[in-house]
Amino acid sequence: MKFLKTLVVLLVIIMSSYTVKASHYMGGEITWQCIPFGQTNAGKFIFTMKVYRECGGITFGGFQTLNSNSPAGNIPMSLKAGWPKDLSPTCYLTSGSDLITCSGAESTGADNTGAVSEYIYVSAPVQLNGIPPATGWNFNWGSCCRNPSDNVVGQPSWKLRAKMYPYNAQNTFPCFDNSPSFSEVARSVISAGYPFEYNHNAYDIELDSLAFEWGQPLQSLTSPVPYKPGYSYTSPLPSPTQNSNNVAATVDPLIGTISFTSYTTGAFVTSVKVSAFKCGQLVAEIWRDIQVVLLAGGSNLPPVVNPPLNGGTTFSDIVYAGEVVSFALNAQDIQFLPNGTPQTMEIEATGAQFGSYVAANPPSVPVATFSETVGCLQDPCATLTPAPGPGAGEEVTGVFGVQTQFYWQTECVHLAANTGCGVTSNIYNFVIKVLDNYCPAPAMNYSVITITILPKPHIPSPDIQCLSVLPNGDVSLEWSLEQDSMITFNSYRVYYNDSISGVYTEIDSIFDYNILNYTHVGANALDSARYYYIKTVSGCPGHSAATEPDTFATINVEVTADNVNMISNVSWNPTCDPILETSTGWYQIYRKKTTTGWEFVDSTQNTFFSEPMKQCNDDVSYYVTIEDTMVVDTVGATPHNCISTSNIGKDLFTDFIDPAQPII
Repeated sequence: MKFLKTLVVLLVIIMSSYTVKASHYMGGEITWQCIPFGQTNAGKFIFTMKVYRECGGITFGGFQTLNSNSPAGNIPMSLKAGWPKDLSPTCYLTSGSDLITCSGAESTGADNTGAVSEYIYVSAPVQLNGIPPATGWNFNWGSCCRNPSDNVVGQPSWKLRAKMYPYNAQNTFPCFDNSPSFSEVARSVISAGYPFEYNHNAYDIELDSLAFEWGQPLQSLTSPVPYKPGYSYTSPLPSPTQNSNNVAATVDPLIGTISFTSYTTGAFVTSVKVSAFKCGQLVAEIWRDIQVVLLAGGSNLPPVVNPPLNGGTTFSDIVYAGEVVSFALNAQDIQFLPNGTPQTMEIEATGAQFGSYVAANPPSVPVATFSETVGCLQDPCATLTPAPGPGAGEEVTGVFGVQTQFYWQTECVHLAANTGCGVTSNIYNFVIKVLDNYCPAPAMNYSVITITILPKPHIPSPDIQCLSVLPNGDVSLEWSLEQDSMITFNSYRVYYNDSISGVYTEIDSIFDYNILNYTHVGANALDSARYYYIKTVSGCPGHSAATEPDTFATINVEVTADNVNMISNVSWNPTCDPILETSTGWYQIYRKKTTTGWEFVDSTQNTFFSEPMKQCNDDVSYYVTIEDTMVVDTVGATPHNCISTSNIGKDLFTDFIDPAQPII
């Protein structure tokens, strides 16, 4: 009996020890990837779970089970090769009590030293056959207990989760959507005592619209983590409640940047929620739980990074697809380390649109850079030169100052248009972090470079500057070349109608940007005016459109013989009203009698003309012209003139006045 009591006591001690050791969970996130068409297991999902632990706790093991209420049920996951990895901050010390390392924390078992270890678990391909309910499919994982924190009560359990929602009642097999992901590593050790911004840099491979907010950390699917007085899940970091010099943390709902100032040190549970919307419909929600450790940094301040865009005023820019974004990013830090040596700065960069790292290989690659064709969401990729690499000796560093050059050739492919709703996502974030090597926690400066890409501007539809009725009734049209510096032209579309109102018919398309004339065969414009307009279709594929044009008419001349008063009345319509500013504004009038050739009669700025006409049973014909002086051709250096020519109008003139009686 005494032996059994002793055994029970030992078991209690062992279990208690396990619980304490298991309390070193610091956060994590759950995401999924859709295997695209053409690859093995296309149409299935691969789930990824990242977990962060205080290095002083027990390890998480090589296998985990992701729970879900989806048709797949519980999903087995295995530790990714090469993990866990030490995410502890690096500084100028190589040893000593101030140096934060996983090995040091593991040897002491201390809490909240800032030593962080990252585990990544990956599932085998998973088939989800069905439609998620309106409340979504929930994927979650949890246990006990959290690392000790200054903003929550006790050491509650944790429950990581992510949700997949329905989209247009579409079956998830084959899959069609990826969850958002975080490209920035979850570094949680921050030096206190100065204004600070950081960004987890979430992105969506389909460029679905993303929204950011504070998330609610959970201890179970139905129970949130209890916060201490003065804290909440929407205010998880120290605020003026704890110190009047503090500035409460906020989340930018559009780009996800977290901003705060804290002079209060400690460990704090936080959660950031990212929601993805496709055509305005919520399709996914992910959460990144992470415990932020704020350490005293003394008088050490972060490097200074000057805004690189818009004349050195902002970290964001708006460009048209096809334009180049290029700037130099400079950082300065003139502080010294405690041993009297200058601080060394290092540049780190993340962003889904950055290409893969390309190591220096002179002479072809003189300086390490990022690839323009491989490794990003959609090439051309953005580059940094010099670029930071993943291994030792591949860092971009500098003393007192450090610089890198950003370059990105944007194109239409960087616009994501959902053809079902016309929604365009066009915002790209690049996080460039500059940190010093101060111990124990380097001071760092996060710069979020936001590039918004707009579809290429549309080319204006041209004015038809000249319309000529040919002798056989066909109509010749001529117009000027509009500038297309961004190569956005698609086609000219020619529309026609036999009256100014009603439905116009597209009679032809011209796909050569340099063709600036067209002949409408079979227009039959000898007896009445014909009406035209030209639409220029331009813009990026998926975003091309035609700008609204003006309507132009052939000049139709009508001749009326006033045989009583022996007057010829000639009238016509203008090509447009008002006439173009490039026109001379003067109509030239030509006349032909049966016994004469064509001869110039007069010019006028009106659309009518009269002259005495004394003919004895004879047809008299007229036509008019008007000249345009600014037709721009493919060269564009010297505009030339073109002439609009009317049809030929005529009437029979008869002399009804008897001759005077002769006197004999």
